[in-house]
Amino acid sequence: MYIHVYTDSPTSGGTDGTQVSEEISTTLASAAAIADTTITVDDATNFYAALSIKIDSEIATISSVDYDTNVITLSADLTVAHSSSATVKSVANESSPITYSSSITAGSESGTLNLALRTESGYATTGSTVITPDGTTASYWALSGDGSTWNDYGAALTITSTISTTNTLFYAKYTSISTELNLHDKTVNFVVATTITATSSS
Repeated sequence: MYIHVYTDSPTSGGTDGTQVSEEISTTLASAAAIADTTITVDDATNFYAALSIKIDSEIATISSVDYDTNVITLSADLTVAHSSSATVKSVANESSPITYSSSITAGSESGTLNLALRTESGYATTGSTVITPDGTTASYWALSGDGSTWNDYGAALTITSTISTTNTLFYAKYTSISTELNLHDKTVNFVVATTITATSSS
């Protein structure tokens, strides 16, 4: 993938931090024929409606996902046949597993986690970049573009500036519900959706 999330206190405009983002990827559990509008994959976790995917070299858009059966419905017919075990992966999106450990008191908020986005050399974003908490703990997480103005818990964060090869910072925190133990780890996927274009240098 051409854009990644970094943790371990990255600095604004720098190239530091530890990469944590992962490509959303799986394989076909069974062959798919020309004109099929659904595919069955080994693991549909982290795939979602409106996500652009690549099945081998064919680009498709997801209409809906049945996570119980791992069946993905596409917005248009397939134009190419694909064999079982063909690779299915996100086109310009990533899922970034983040674990935040804390001993906060039940019912209170954690401290701020500093994160960054940057692209690989030779690439930059075009248009807005949307970061969305995803998974069973998504509603526990809040995001901010400046570290002081926070979105609602579970809400997406939109970054309108161009993201390129140096860090663009964003921030995250989580809340603990009043009934849970003081010691609790939260793991979340931050799904990053954007359009990547090649630049003149690489």
